[in-house]
Parts: sequence; C-alpha cells; structure tokens
Amino acid sequence: MRIFFLKEDIPEERGTDREKYGLSKSTCSGCWTLYGGYLELDTDNQIINLDYIYDFNGFRDILCYNLAESDKNWITWEHKKIPYISYSLVPQHIVFTGVYPFHNCTAKLVKTNSIFYRLSEYYNNIIIFSLSTTAISAGNIKIAVGHAKILLDEIDKIPEDTPLYTFVSSLKGWITTAHKLIYTMFIYTFDPETLNINGLSPIFIPPKSHTAVIYPCGLSHTSEDWLISYGDGDSRAKILFIPHSQVNDMIIPVEKINPETHQFIVYN
Repeated sequence: MRIFFLKEDIPEERGTDREKYGLSKSTCSGCWTLYGGYLELDTDNQIINLDYIYDFNGFRDILCYNLAESDKNWITWEHKKIPYISYSLVPQHIVFTGVYPFHNCTAKLVKTNSIFYRLSEYYNNIIIFSLSTTAISAGNIKIAVGHAKILLDEIDKIPEDTPLYTFVSSLKGWITTAHKLIYTMFIYTFDPETLNINGLSPIFIPPKSHTAVIYPCGLSHTSEDWLISYGDGDSRAKILFIPHSQVNDMIIPVEKINPETHQFIVYN
C-alpha cells in the first residue's frame, strides 16, 4: 500500500444556476455542485437538500426524486446502462432502481441477510456498517469501499479475546472523544445481477494514519492499483494505492467468513 497526501485544497464551484447543470428550476438559495449531485443550503449554510443526478442520452435530471426526503448515505452505480442506488448494507443489501425517467425508484431486496448483518449481530450492534464510494466494475462483479463505525460509548461491551477487542485496544492512544466513534474502512464486492454481497476485506485503518477517524470518499483504478481517496481525522486528505493483486488477496468470499474470527487491522 502507498499513501499520497493532497497538499492543496480543491477549489469549490459555487453558484445558484441549477439549469446550468441540467437540474429543474427551483428556489435554490445556494448550491454547491458535487460532480453528480448538488447540495442546497439555507441562509445559515445548513444542508437542506442533497440529490443525485443522472445522465441519460444527454438528458440530465434528478435520480429517484421520490426518495428526496430519505437518508442520503447512498452510493450510485450503473449496470447495463441503468442507474442504481445502493441504500443500505444491513440487514440486507437494499438497492433502488427504476425505469426511465428514473424519477420514482423502487426497492430490490436481497432475501438473505448480509455478512455485515452477521458481523453486527455478533458484536451486539456496536459496529455500524455504511456505504461510502460508488461501485465500479471489476470483471463481472462490482467493487466498492464502505466505512464501519464503532461506538465509543459501547466498547466496554466488546467480548474479550475477539479481533475487534484487540483492534480497539491497539487504538487507545488515537481515540478522541470529539467524534465518539472510531471510523474504519473496508472493501467489498457484489454481484450486480443478484445484488448479493460476495466478498469482504478485513476492516482496516490504512498505513501512516494519524487518527482513528478514517472516512473513504472515492474509488478509482489504474492498470496496476486501486485508488481510494479518504479523509484522516477530518483534517488530512489522502489517497491509498493498493495493487490489484493485494486487493484480490484481501477479499474473502463471504461463505468463508466467520464473524468470530474476521480481522480488524491497523496496517503499518
């Protein structure tokens, strides 16, 4: 693994011209464009709306408008030129999709509980698994990065002699009470046809981290590496380079994962 530090802030593009970005007219008082989405702010710069947009044959519009009031901890991805939204990993992988014009999206549910549910259940729901990066194609599967939050107020309930207990014990000097959470990341894969989660890496903190608050944001790749952009402690922007071969070794088929022994790792 290699780490790249982003030394300069990326400039924001701010404006109120939503039509410029293919969005419908609104009383938007202030928006920040976010690649495939926008933030709408009130006069106190508090977020009051966040929507994803899609591009269909050059026509752009709001994706899944009927979910506009729902929690926005989603990821978007595409399969066979159809946009999808992964909404949750627990208890099942829940995905929303629809037919053009994609305003009203419906849920597609996986019938079996995910590996994330099994891990949460084993650790008495001390761990919260959430979505982070978009999912991109890797052969016939999709690969994405998520984040796992560990509740500081509940760590005394972690069973001793477990991987999570050892992991949290190793972070004692890094934990700050400001966040009340430990943030980590993980890599997972799923089948875009069945939506089944079929692979999961150890839950980990990258090398050269300064804090126990790690939040992955983006995923891309080169011919040699997977690239994960992430924040370290809300103060440092970094990119993690992981060779394809190492990611292949990290991903464990879910049928071989035992929640009692699944690894939590601080990489050096």
